[in-house]
Amino acid sequence: MNKKFEIGDWVSDGVDIGQILSISKFYVEKYTYEYFMGKKVNEYEATLATIKVLCEYDGKLKNRNRIDSYNIEYFNLVNKEEKELIETIKKQYPEEYEKYIFYDQKKDIYSLTHICFNVNSSELDNLHKEINEIVRLLPDAFTFNEFMKKAKERDLSLDFKKAHSCQMGSGANFELRFVNHGNKVINKKRIYTNILSRALEL
Repeated sequence: MNKKFEIGDWVSDGVDIGQILSISKFYVEKYTYEYFMGKKVNEYEATLATIKVLCEYDGKLKNRNRIDSYNIEYFNLVNKEEKELIETIKKQYPEEYEKYIFYDQKKDIYSLTHICFNVNSSELDNLHKEINEIVRLLPDAFTFNEFMKKAKERDLSLDFKKAHSCQMGSGANFELRFVNHGNKVINKKRIYTNILSRALEL
């Protein structure tokens, strides 16, 4: 990562303009897609910036879905014209700007880690039930390793050596989405708060 940003910086990706709320560095883990693409565990993967969006590039105010997280490489500090646009919004829409400044964003900051498996369609119902039960047994915040420990205890019928194996027209595709509220990373390990499961059609 060559770009240097700080929390509170005004940035633009050419589509939206907003402020950086958080910056999180992510690292390769044994279950992430990058590992299966040949990267080593603990190798730097990407930096995620969470942005509170004020407006689109043309000045249209963003009143819904204000919080977005993207690879920080997509962003640049606002240029002169974009700074002027922000000042114009402050003057012309003071109430909207105040709502933007005081918008409570904490619940909206999160990222998802996707892991997909090709399975037999007859397994889907049981897999959904098993994942929900494992989540119930896990603490409020957990690592992937803690999830795997519970999965092994319950003989979860997913082979993580074949993760990211979704296929078109062959069996069924089952996806796990690990939810990271706050984009937290401790000792190069993502910290999750929930796991969502779903069948995918490709």
